[in-house]
Amino acid sequence: MRSEYGNALRKIFAAELSQRLPQFKPTKVASDTLWAGERAFSFQSPHATQWLVLVPSQKDDCFTVELGWSKLNRFPQVMSRPSHHSGSMPTAETPECMCRIGVIAGTGDFWWHIDRFMRAPEAQAIFAELGGALQSNANTRVQVCARAAVGVVASNAQAFLASAA
Repeated sequence: MRSEYGNALRKIFAAELSQRLPQFKPTKVASDTLWAGERAFSFQSPHATQWLVLVPSQKDDCFTVELGWSKLNRFPQVMSRPSHHSGSMPTAETPECMCRIGVIAGTGDFWWHIDRFMRAPEAQAIFAELGGALQSNANTRVQVCARAAVGVVASNAQAFLASAA
């Protein structure tokens, strides 16, 4: 991801997340499974530490989000991320997992491609809410995508993460 998008994405996504899902706090993670540029957010529930990870692409101007949990009170130490794919969703017996939001939402492995997403009707509706922002501005483009992504997370996270109980 280009640095102008990457820097804006990390700041704007955290701000959008704090408004919609304030229980998730930025969390420093020392893990071999977290790549450069990724940002982790966590929330301690009664049954597990719940995780949300912002995953910017290393090559393209796009990103996705992963959700998961660890009943071992750490960042999930899974063999690979995501650890579960469509058709193999984790259950309450799963001690640790990470899943992509698209799989959780039933849309497959979904990535928000910043420039392409701006042409989508959903993006245009979000852009209209911003009032007066320039669509050509990198921060505006990222904000539209981040708001859409956090909306999908907010709509799907509670039920998925509750399955850890």
